[in-house]
Amino acid sequence: MKTSILTDRNALLAIAVFGILQAFYNIMLPLHPDEAYYWLWSVYPELSYYDHPPMVAWIIWPFTLFGDSEFTVRLAAVFCMSGASVYMYLLTRDVFSRETAWLALLVSATLPSTNMGYTIITPDAPLILFWAASAYHSYKAVFRGSWTDYMLTGVMLGGLMLSKYTSVLYMGSLFIFVLLKRPKLFISVKPWAAVVVAFIVFSPVIIWNMQNEWLSFSFQYAHGTGNTFRSKYLVEFIAGLFVVFTPVYFAILLRYFFDVKDWFKNDRYFFVMVSCLFPLLFFLYKGMFKRMELNWAAIAFITGTAVFAHAVQRYKLKKTFIAGAVLAFTMTFVVKFSNLLPLPPNLNIHSRIQGYEQAVERYESYIKPGDELFGGHLRIASMIAFYVEGRTDVSIPIRERFSQFDIWDKEKDFSKMEGLFLSEGDEYKKLKEVFSSVELVERYVFRQEGLKEREFYIYRVKG
Repeated sequence: MKTSILTDRNALLAIAVFGILQAFYNIMLPLHPDEAYYWLWSVYPELSYYDHPPMVAWIIWPFTLFGDSEFTVRLAAVFCMSGASVYMYLLTRDVFSRETAWLALLVSATLPSTNMGYTIITPDAPLILFWAASAYHSYKAVFRGSWTDYMLTGVMLGGLMLSKYTSVLYMGSLFIFVLLKRPKLFISVKPWAAVVVAFIVFSPVIIWNMQNEWLSFSFQYAHGTGNTFRSKYLVEFIAGLFVVFTPVYFAILLRYFFDVKDWFKNDRYFFVMVSCLFPLLFFLYKGMFKRMELNWAAIAFITGTAVFAHAVQRYKLKKTFIAGAVLAFTMTFVVKFSNLLPLPPNLNIHSRIQGYEQAVERYESYIKPGDELFGGHLRIASMIAFYVEGRTDVSIPIRERFSQFDIWDKEKDFSKMEGLFLSEGDEYKKLKEVFSSVELVERYVFRQEGLKEREFYIYRVKG
C-alpha cells in the first residue's frame, strides 16, 4: 500500500524548514526603522504602548535575551509566522481536508506578503499568529464545544487583542457566525466564560490606557477614520489586494466569494469564509474615506488562503493555479532579491531599509563622552538606539508626530542638555526653537547603486 507524504508530521517539518531558511535570509538585511522602534519597546517593557498593544515587544524580548542583532530580533517574526502556518494548516485540514491544507501551505509559501511577514517584525506578525490561533480554537469550540476549547479560545482572543486593535474584526466575524449559525450560544455559559478570559488577558492594555488618558485608543480610532469620500483611495485599495494576494490567486478567490450556495449552506465553510470576507468588506468601506494600508488587509487572507485552496480543488483549476503559483513566486523573488535586479530605486523595496545603518555609523563617530543622543523622528531615534552600542536612551527634542518617545521624554528639559542630533533632512529651524547652539557637523548622503538616495544631517546641539 502506497503511503502518502502529505502527512501532518511532514507538514510541520516543511513549516520548520521554511522558517529556518527565512531566519538565515534575515541576517542579510539591516533592521527596518519600524522594527528598531518595536525592539526599543522590548528594552523598556510596559503594560502597553501608545502606537499599539504590547504583544510585539513581549515576543521580541525573549529572543534578544542573549544579544541584540537583526537575526535575534527577527526570530520573533519567524516564530509568529511559523506558528500561524501551523494553525492555518490544522484549521484547513479540519474544515476541508489534509490535501487542501497542504495546498494552502504551498500557496502561503509563495506569497510576497507571507515572505515579508517572516522578515519584518511588526505588530502584524503576532496579529497573524493569534488570528490563526483564535480561528482554530474557536472553530473547535463552536463545533466540539468542550470547556478546554472555549478556555483556549479565550486565551487566544486575549492574545489577539494584545497584538493589534484591528483584532476587533475577528470578534466581529465570530459574532456574525454565531448570530447566523449558532444563536443558542448567546445563552450558553461557555462562550461568555471565554469572553471573560479574553478580557482578563487583554486587561494590561485597558490599565495602561486608564493611566494615560486613553491615549492609545483615541489615536487608533482617529488613525483609521475619515469622513470625506475619496474614490481614488478605494480604487487603490482594490488594486492593492491583487498585489497582496497576487492577481491570479485573488481572482480565483473572488470567484468563490460569489459561490454563495457552496459556502453559506455549509456551516464549516461559512466559519472560515466569514473571517476572510468580513475584514475585506470592512476595509473596502473604510477605504472609501481614508487610504487603507495594504498590510491591514493581510488578516483576511489567513483563512482566505484556506478558502482559496478549497476553491482551486472545487473548480479543478490545476493549470490556472500553476500559472498563479509561478507569478506569485516571481513576485516574491523580486521582493526578496530586488537588490540583485536592475530595478529603478523607487521600485526596489530594499530602499526602504538601506542607508539608516550607515548614517548612524557616521553619527556615532562624532559622539563625545557625556553626549545626550537625539533623533529627529521616532524611526531615526530608534535606529540610533539599536546601532549605537550600549546607548538606548535616545530622545526626540523637536516637534514630531506624537509617539511613545513623547511619553518617555515628558520629564526631560532639553534646554539644559547637550549632545548630538541626527535627522533625515534639514531640521535646523526646529532645533533653534529648543537649543541655543546648533552646529551642523556633517551633511551625509547615502548613495548606493540601485537604491534610493538618502540625505542625513548631523548636528551638535547645546541648551
